[in-house]
Amino acid sequence: MASLGKILVDISHRGYYDTPLEPQEYANILIQHTTLASEVEQIRQAKENSICGRISSAHRILQELHQQPTLQFVPFETVQKDDVLAFINYETALFYRNVHDFTSCQNYLKISKLLAESSEIELLVDYQFATLRAEHNSDIELMTRFARIFQEKNMPIMEIMTHMRIGEIHAGLQEYEAARRSLLHSEQLIKDIHSSNLAIMCRSNLAFVYYLEGQYNQALEIFESIQDCPDYYQRSLILENIALIYEALDDHQTALNHWMDSLNLCQDHGVLVNIPEDSLRIGAIYEKFFTQHSQAKFFYKLGYDHSMQMFRDGINITGYMREVIEKYISYFTENYVPEEKPGRKTTMREPFIYALNKPWDEVRNIFHYNVIVYHKLNSKSIAEMLQSLKLKRSNFQAKQQKLSGLGFFIPDLRKNAKQMDQQQIVDDLQDYIDQNHEMTWAEINTRFEEDIFQYFVSKYGTKKEKLAQILKMSYPSLMKRLKRIM
Repeated sequence: MASLGKILVDISHRGYYDTPLEPQEYANILIQHTTLASEVEQIRQAKENSICGRISSAHRILQELHQQPTLQFVPFETVQKDDVLAFINYETALFYRNVHDFTSCQNYLKISKLLAESSEIELLVDYQFATLRAEHNSDIELMTRFARIFQEKNMPIMEIMTHMRIGEIHAGLQEYEAARRSLLHSEQLIKDIHSSNLAIMCRSNLAFVYYLEGQYNQALEIFESIQDCPDYYQRSLILENIALIYEALDDHQTALNHWMDSLNLCQDHGVLVNIPEDSLRIGAIYEKFFTQHSQAKFFYKLGYDHSMQMFRDGINITGYMREVIEKYISYFTENYVPEEKPGRKTTMREPFIYALNKPWDEVRNIFHYNVIVYHKLNSKSIAEMLQSLKLKRSNFQAKQQKLSGLGFFIPDLRKNAKQMDQQQIVDDLQDYIDQNHEMTWAEINTRFEEDIFQYFVSKYGTKKEKLAQILKMSYPSLMKRLKRIM
């Protein structure tokens, strides 16, 4: 029977194999070794969310897990070594590393080191400490020693990942040929263990080396060959890298399309971790190359909102989260504070001014479009958006199809990103929707009709025949709506 340490290593690497054991099979094996099998299942679920980019979900599981009495340490009491507790802290450290919180990462690694009982778990912890040092000092020899150890210990996943990390260090030193050799060696090792996940990761890294070297055609050829991979997080990273290549080629429209593709993918499937960068890059292209400040603000705010939501979920503000937050604040200050001069109250803004001299059907369609845009770009997934609006998916699809047929382009953004550049996205109307964002679809439409017909009366007067004529609506329909406000 395999040792507990070996079983935990297998669980840690489960997602890399094409045909892994099912969670229940691991649970049955673990029950024979530990009373903490359910805690191991929780950390496995957290890791699965983390490697798919669903970091808020992963963090929520980790918080619940670490609040359990089994993981609490009492001051001045002796702590017994326990591989399961060490493993849980090790995987928690990896999570914090993935979100660039290196202080928390090292703290959890230290706890794991103190608790580790088996040589396998201790080796994993030592390796993580070594990678932090190797990346800081570009220490290839240190990583090479670990690659040899993992080969001797028959730990193929760790051996492959070490060679990929060596390739990353070479690339950082602009030693591109050496980087490619390391990655190609990793590819050979991957063939022996049958891991589509690692194969895609390795090919993506190889393409990125070509990008860094300026060999854009070779990089594009590789990225495009793997861009339909089933893992949404990896697919998003590939789309981002393709976008970077087109930026380097000064093809900013094509770059924008790919950033948009990545953003839409992330929102559809809850890959929150990439949304701050995607939003930041899209905003920068609109600002610098298309001089469309309204669109730039829209996407900077999107990145800001998602970053702040992740912060509220307990994720520290680092990396692109910090960048997009700082960018939105500075951009808003530079471009929009003048609108809020002393003496001018925000209540003077008119979210319905867009509706003047338009027929009612067009006014309502623009509103519906803006509601969908707002919720689409402020939800972690389509499912979350539908839950928020209390809409059935079939009804939502019908509304989208109707608007698309009328020339509105819902921010799916996969093929026609530039079609977002249209006047139907109304800033003040977006603010109005934001103020009522907790309402369902039915509630916000009722509220909108009450508010806007009051606005129509204030602008056009109370003559019902005139109102019906301007709005191109039937007299009975007009009277039905006016009864609600009069």
